[in-house]
Amino acid sequence: MPNNTTPKRKRGAPKANLQPSEIRNAQLHSIKEDGPAANLEPQTSPQTIPSAIAPHTPVLRCAPSFASQNSKLQRTAAPRRPEFCLAELQGARSAPGRYNAYVARIILFDVDQTLLYSGGAGSLAMRKAFHQLHGVPDAFGKVEFSGLTDWAILKAGMIQHGVHNGNAIGNDATFHEYMHAFQLAYFPLVEPTLREVEGGHVKPGVPALLDALAEREDARLGLATGNFREACFIKLRHFELDTHLTEGGFGDDAEDRGELVGIAIQRVANGTVADPDAGAIPDPSDVWVIGDTIRDITAASANGARSLGVTTGSTSREELQAAGATIVLPDLADTEFVLQVLLE
Repeated sequence: MPNNTTPKRKRGAPKANLQPSEIRNAQLHSIKEDGPAANLEPQTSPQTIPSAIAPHTPVLRCAPSFASQNSKLQRTAAPRRPEFCLAELQGARSAPGRYNAYVARIILFDVDQTLLYSGGAGSLAMRKAFHQLHGVPDAFGKVEFSGLTDWAILKAGMIQHGVHNGNAIGNDATFHEYMHAFQLAYFPLVEPTLREVEGGHVKPGVPALLDALAEREDARLGLATGNFREACFIKLRHFELDTHLTEGGFGDDAEDRGELVGIAIQRVANGTVADPDAGAIPDPSDVWVIGDTIRDITAASANGARSLGVTTGSTSREELQAAGATIVLPDLADTEFVLQVLLE
């Protein structure tokens, strides 16, 4: 876990794109379980967090796509991904409130439009790769990328253009083989495409927040992103955001984002691979998922976690609230306030 000796990250050109954010004076209204997210209303007094945010009583809901039918952990041979639900893991604890000492507050970040904007480099590189493999110039033109995993995006493109590769859609092993072939074409294109596009930038407040959280002994950081793992870290390295973010759930772990978040929680809690036997099982109330889409919010809810929605993408505050976000902010620019929300 990062500590106070963690070296500060050097900042490159992307940081120069950050614009100072207007200081918000806000007060959070009481949050009802499964009710609308907290609203922000201007106040002249300092920001405060209402006691209604904590303690949090999680509602554990496993999405049908990754909840096992017999409520037992399912293990399958490679290349299938681990299948488990945090709600089932939660039931396996020997006693409520007793965890291994290294389980801390877990904070999971989405990447695109939450931490950074790539200038559309990811989708452009995916289109280039599909074109190389199949001669289709705009394979994902009708696919809505927002909140989808790369796994789901690739599958949608395959279906749309009839690229089934035998039983690739119906047979997981065959699909994984195809996904690997696609990744071999896609990954080398990501960094050149990031340099090619214009407008890429780090979102307001992100570097300062990551630095502040990394210095805390009571927080462990991770990722919950639809990006394929390698593509994710290419983006983070390009924008110099990779120092404190090293593990999580990724778009090649699962097609369903709810399952992906469950994998991310387990990995970050244990500091290792997603294996339910690896160690500590986190309390869902100790988990925050930060994202900009409805799918980020519903994936958090599927695992009983709390969610912080940010309107730094194309999804409105009202839409994030309706999806069940615990709280919605314009961005992550007010470091002290965000820390207060996440850690108190």
